[in-house]
Amino acid sequence: MNAPLRRRRKPRTVVGKLIRAWPQIRLALRFLRFVRRARRTLRVAVLSLAGAAVFSIIRRLRRRREVTSGPTYSPPPATPAGYSGGTRETGYEAGPGTQTERELAAEKEN
Repeated sequence: MNAPLRRRRKPRTVVGKLIRAWPQIRLALRFLRFVRRARRTLRVAVLSLAGAAVFSIIRRLRRRREVTSGPTYSPPPATPAGYSGGTRETGYEAGPGTQTERELAAEKEN
């Protein structure tokens, strides 16, 4: 009697080797995709951090410039005497007066 036919463990052809190694190839491709995505994500994160740092430095410099060049707590500049935009109730002269006041003053003179 003939011995039963047994399959070979190691394929001899290139196609057979590829078919046998297909699960490892798929795993390697998935790992390669993961590495590429991780690199891209890392690159984006580093660039974002660098941009945020530059932005905060510029913001800080602008704030510092505004604070130093801004007015300190000093009284407002003096206005010319006789014309300060106050009201009569406060005792300040209100300026040349309104049209109605001028007309009333003209009638009183007549």
